[in-house]
Amino acid sequence: MPPKRGENAITRWATFSAENVATIGAVEVAILKTHLVIEDVLRFVLAKRMGLSDDAFVHLRITFATLIELSTAEIDKPHLVGALRALNDARNHVSHRVESGEVSNKMTTFMQEVGRQLGRPMSWPEDQSERLRALHEASGETAVELIQIALR
Repeated sequence: MPPKRGENAITRWATFSAENVATIGAVEVAILKTHLVIEDVLRFVLAKRMGLSDDAFVHLRITFATLIELSTAEIDKPHLVGALRALNDARNHVSHRVESGEVSNKMTTFMQEVGRQLGRPMSWPEDQSERLRALHEASGETAVELIQIALR
């Protein structure tokens, strides 16, 4: 998502979360959009941890997997990292396959890892509308955790 002048990753996440997630009707589209926003937050985390401006890495071509590793280096949050990897895997299945039975498995892992990070069970529902709600909740918790890491 291209940044607007004066916005940072926190503002962009809040805007996306409040305005867009509720209107997305397809789970696959929601996974793709959530991945983009979390990627933006990871760039923010990396910049903050390196003492750079918030948008230092906005235009840098770097894979999501590499962003995970760099942004969470020396951070003891294995379930957060597991959740991010599962979200990336789910996004890759949605993006690179016409149909994939693995998306649901990857999202189940994402939800379980977020739940473990929070200390409470979370699951990937069967119902499509419930999936959107669950994705919104889990991605919000993930973004908050990442932003807290950035602001330490």
